[in-house]
Amino acid sequence: MVRMKVLMIAPTPFFSDRGCHVRIFEEASSLIKKGNEVTICTYHLGRDTGPINIRRIINVPWYAKLDPGPSCHKLYLDFLLFLLLLWACYKDRPDIIHAHLHEGGFIGLLPSKLLNIPLAMDIQGSLVEELLDHSFFSRNGFLCKVFTSLEKWIYKKAKLIFASSSRSADYIKKAFQISEEKIVVIQDGVDPERFCPCPKKERLRKKLKIPGDKKIIVYLGTLNELEGIEILLEAVSILSVRRGDFCLLLMGYPNVENYRDLAAKSNLKDKVRFTGRVEYEKAPEYLSLGDIAVSAKVSKTEANGKLYNYMAMGLPTVTFDTPVAREALGELGIYAKFGDPLSLAEQLDDTIHNDVLCKELSCKLRDRAKESFSWETRGEEIMESYKRLLKE
Repeated sequence: MVRMKVLMIAPTPFFSDRGCHVRIFEEASSLIKKGNEVTICTYHLGRDTGPINIRRIINVPWYAKLDPGPSCHKLYLDFLLFLLLLWACYKDRPDIIHAHLHEGGFIGLLPSKLLNIPLAMDIQGSLVEELLDHSFFSRNGFLCKVFTSLEKWIYKKAKLIFASSSRSADYIKKAFQISEEKIVVIQDGVDPERFCPCPKKERLRKKLKIPGDKKIIVYLGTLNELEGIEILLEAVSILSVRRGDFCLLLMGYPNVENYRDLAAKSNLKDKVRFTGRVEYEKAPEYLSLGDIAVSAKVSKTEANGKLYNYMAMGLPTVTFDTPVAREALGELGIYAKFGDPLSLAEQLDDTIHNDVLCKELSCKLRDRAKESFSWETRGEEIMESYKRLLKE
């Protein structure tokens, strides 16, 4: 029996095998498992996945960007998405509009108002901070003031805000003077049935040309400056001077060729393997090759969903010391000084051959993922928030 009709807005090329999309997919899947009817309105790009009903805008053949980041093309794509949403709201009469990202919140405001449908906004960090991280404008510039005012206005208009971390929630409350009662922390999660320790696939290892005597450091996520990929390669360069018995498996997209060239220039050709885009369904198989995992993300407010997958796989994880990472890994994380490639290299060096520590962390991380961060639990938290919103 269907309990609620939920219409999600995803102003992105869903599904494209990256962190933001995983959150959208897993939230929708957990709600469907609880008997709800979920429809996602999204761009023309991306692939259909899972049991989710997906509606797309009309095809825009000249736009093919799958990677994250701002683009001027989003102005007309979001207008097309607004029209699609308006039609879907009128046709389906959903109980809730669940808008992902700040664009989704903005797009959903008018249909929510016109048809009296509560709007819940799902964010993974601050819009202004994200644009600053991508160098879209300067912190003291005119555009920064404009987008700060816009972000605050969207928060004020939304009935409910889902924040992906306590750090994001606290930042929104303080920076934009948003009421604490309006914000609910829905942390990223993981499907522990999908992501679980499994035997290493020698066939895959041979395909990637990784010698059997090498320890493997795995990274799976977006390849860009915000994820600290240049810093990670610099840390690997430092590590390679100390030891040669390891390999970094760098999985994800875009900018693969750029980073491949950078690795070659840094004499890391034999130390780094690039896979390109890895489909979400195949991620556990690739991650299972790892002895330890790494994240060098240099944003202090944006979500870092890959950490939850690492945890569920039982992978000891080296990452920069940020509030978001601490909230995910707790005392089980191995923390390097923020933004410091030397500190990152030292922590990787200390961890990769400490078999006793790795074995101990592996079990504890897996237990933490199952007990505290399953998407089933997140689905229950979202449902409780929906009920409160409808009652109000």
